[in-house]
Amino acid sequence: MRLRNYSERTIATYVTELSSLAKYYQKSPADLSRDQVKDFCYYLLQEKHLSNSTINQLISAWKIRCTGQQMGGAQD
Repeated sequence: MRLRNYSERTIATYVTELSSLAKYYQKSPADLSRDQVKDFCYYLLQEKHLSNSTINQLISAWKIRCTGQQMGGAQD
């Protein structure tokens, strides 16, 4: 993410969002399916009443994780 000029704050936010996803499923985000991420987003919206911007941050973080995985794991 540093290579893409993401701010340190954005990186920290994305790491936090991916950590919460990993804790929820007790799995690495790399081992989660798209449906699991969608279910987690729905849970955050319906049960935790989090904002759409928080959900968007999680989705963006997961997309970057997927892109980095396809590029050989070079995520920072």
